[in-house]
Amino acid sequence: YRIDPSKPLAVPDMSNLILVVIVGTIISVWIMAAIVSRLGAIAANREMSLLESIVISLKRLVPLIIAWILYFLAVIVGMILLVIPGFILMITLSFFLPAMILDQEGVISSLKRSHHIAWGNWWHITIIYSVPMAILLVLYIGIAAVFATAFGMGISSVIGNYQAVLETKLYFNIAIAFSMPSMVSPFR
Repeated sequence: YRIDPSKPLAVPDMSNLILVVIVGTIISVWIMAAIVSRLGAIAANREMSLLESIVISLKRLVPLIIAWILYFLAVIVGMILLVIPGFILMITLSFFLPAMILDQEGVISSLKRSHHIAWGNWWHITIIYSVPMAILLVLYIGIAAVFATAFGMGISSVIGNYQAVLETKLYFNIAIAFSMPSMVSPFR
């Protein structure tokens, strides 16, 4: 593929990608809130159905999305400043969701509480987060490889396609949410 200097560069249409990112983020936050709600009930030895956890997380979805946006903006500002503050904020603010769902904290108070809880244990939490993130990365690449093979595409074109990666993440989160009852039932 060669670029013709006599023709203006075409700007790709990003509207579909932006829509997938927004919808995928909302659904991912909703699913994660339902998972946290259900796991909190199990930890407290209370009965809670999958439907109840979904309804609880749906009721808190708007504050969760606002907190997620604030979390994202804090991490981006930290990354712009000096990268390291971005990583620190990424870790220390990451517990806002359990604070909102399990302790009924507000948007700002959940972010503050998360930062307070994680501040002294930053390195330990980073190491703990690294293992599942590496596993998820391998799973996403594996799922992308399966889709690429199934649809006759090269793996590099699927991995380079952000929309395909985001859709794979969305399908993976939905699969986790629907397998939740089977994942937690042995622990009862």
